[in-house]
Amino acid sequence: MALELDLQQKIKKKNLDEVEKAWNERAESAPTDLEWFLAVAQELKNVKAQARMTELIALLADALGAADEWELAFDALQQGINLAPRLREIRVKTVECVRERYSGRADLEEVIAFFNLEDAEDPAKAVDELRDWLRFGEGEGFW
Repeated sequence: MALELDLQQKIKKKNLDEVEKAWNERAESAPTDLEWFLAVAQELKNVKAQARMTELIALLADALGAADEWELAFDALQQGINLAPRLREIRVKTVECVRERYSGRADLEEVIAFFNLEDAEDPAKAVDELRDWLRFGEGEGFW
């Protein structure tokens, strides 16, 4: 997806407050436009602004979760982990969202401990497996 030229310039100049403003405006008007958000996140990574990128993805995940768009929230967080796998903040935020979304699961803490996303050597793989596991209820069989 091609971003607006003005926004691209703001990212290249690391005018991160203006980028955040555009991000927040888009989050209010079209929070499910994940393609746009991920394009901005990729550009932020390209200019070595991963810390701000993870903050913005966390804000988006919160907004999506509040709108009961959990799969999109997890998609955004997963892409954040793919873009900045070594940043602990995005991993912690992902676990926080898992706890919020699946708060009623009796085995939740066991599942979180098993996949150990916060300290995983391969966080992208860990989040994939965690999401796959959480599709099934406690004690449900699957093939």
